[in-house]
Amino acid sequence: LREDTQRLLCKLGARQLSNVAHGMAKARMPNRGEWAVLWAQIAQEAAARVGEFDPQNLANTAWAFATAGHAAPALFEAV
Repeated sequence: LREDTQRLLCKLGARQLSNVAHGMAKARMPNRGEWAVLWAQIAQEAAARVGEFDPQNLANTAWAFATAGHAAPALFEAV
């Protein structure tokens, strides 16, 4: 699942990125090891396209990163 998600990140829209982050946080995917790499990749993709996010997507994404305890300064700066 993690590897497939990593491969598809560049093809996802803002809502899908938000949904992936939200789902990972709800499923308590850890912010360590290989999962931390995926969290970082989601943050990078989201920061690059933050202008495409609607308010709900932004809120869900912020919640997901806060819940996972993943610091994403570039993403939060972009928001």
